[in-house]
Amino acid sequence: MEVLSGLAEAKKRLHEERKKEIDTTKEEIIRIEKQKLEVELRKEKREQKKEEFEKQKLEVELRKEEREQKKEEFEKQKLEVELRKEEREQKKAEFEKQKLEVELRKEAYCLYRQNKLDEALESLKSLEGNSTAMLLESQILYRLGKMDACMDIYHKLQKSKSESLEINSVASLVASGRASEVQRMMDTLRVKATSSFELAFNTACSLIESNKYTDAEQLLLSARR
Repeated sequence: MEVLSGLAEAKKRLHEERKKEIDTTKEEIIRIEKQKLEVELRKEKREQKKEEFEKQKLEVELRKEEREQKKEEFEKQKLEVELRKEEREQKKAEFEKQKLEVELRKEAYCLYRQNKLDEALESLKSLEGNSTAMLLESQILYRLGKMDACMDIYHKLQKSKSESLEINSVASLVASGRASEVQRMMDTLRVKATSSFELAFNTACSLIESNKYTDAEQLLLSARR
């Protein structure tokens, strides 16, 4: 009886030990699974942080790019402002220059009309290269009898195609005894003697100087029509 009781007790202890081992194993498995889950969660969290970091990095890059674009736009606008300012300054300077030229031409023309020819010529020196001033200068030289100097200016002004230039050019050649050069000059300027009565008259004078009276008469009659 005692033997049976000992076996039963031993069997019970063995059963309890196995149960205890199983429970320990289960706890270990649960602990491992829990650790594994924690590792996965930490990994997922790191991925999320990485994604967030990349997102923030991208936002920083975009803001930087936006700042660069704004900076470029600002520099562009600044340059445009500077260019407009420079253009205004140039226009202002050009206006002041033109204003001064007008005043000087007025002064020279008044002196010319008052027959103060030397003074008028002197006042035009600062307007060298101005076609209007050169035309007035040529008229002054013509009045002073300086035909060669007058013709030099006319030759410089040939490209202007001014009717006054053509009329005065012919008159200067005739007055300087160079009537034979009139036709060649007319051909160079590509103008017809009949384009105006004044030009026809001056050309007729050159024909008379060359003893071509009939041609001169016909030219004047044609111009009158």
